[in-house]
Amino acid sequence: MLQSSVAPVPTDWRRVFEEAYQGRHTHAFKSGRSIPMGSQDLWIVCRGIVQLGTLFPSGDEAVLGFVYPAMPFGLPLTQLEPYEAVALSDVVLMRLNQVELESSPLLAQGVLQQS
Repeated sequence: MLQSSVAPVPTDWRRVFEEAYQGRHTHAFKSGRSIPMGSQDLWIVCRGIVQLGTLFPSGDEAVLGFVYPAMPFGLPLTQLEPYEAVALSDVVLMRLNQVELESSPLLAQGVLQQS
């Protein structure tokens, strides 16, 4: 019996996001602009880089990380408060809400694997 030595092809989540939401409205933000964070909103970066951060009670700011194309961010993915997102470059983002995510298992899997 022959066994296949072909490894499973990794899913291109950026392509999955683009196909699932082809023709969907995107949101552009200029470098330095804050990105609004709704309690049910998830953002997917289509182009550019977003910086995530938080503030300590002392007023000190902390950079949490950077989000690149095909990566999600948003309040449903964190327990930090406050949680801020700022466009580090000109960015194009796609906004999803939790209801949309819950209605698409493939999309939910992609978001969870990319976060």
